[in-house]
Amino acid sequence: MTKPPPLIFESSHDGGSLPALQMLVSDIFFWEILFQISQFAIKVASTKYSKVIVNAKNVNSDEAMATLCEQGPSYVVSFVHSMYVTARGM
Repeated sequence: MTKPPPLIFESSHDGGSLPALQMLVSDIFFWEILFQISQFAIKVASTKYSKVIVNAKNVNSDEAMATLCEQGPSYVVSFVHSMYVTARGM
């Protein structure tokens, strides 16, 4: 008779599922904090340096700045994640 497969987090850490869930929750909190910090930094930079950040002809700068403030933090978090994954893979 074969043993049934382990639960999703059962064999991923030495202590069982509790340390794995704690690590998952701490990673989610870290990612959210990183997102909020990058959103704040982009908003501050966009108010101080709006002419430098969006300086294209035939572009509605208000619309471009709104798009940057809305989507920029997600790109920052994705960049940090890709750098982390690359460093772990090397």
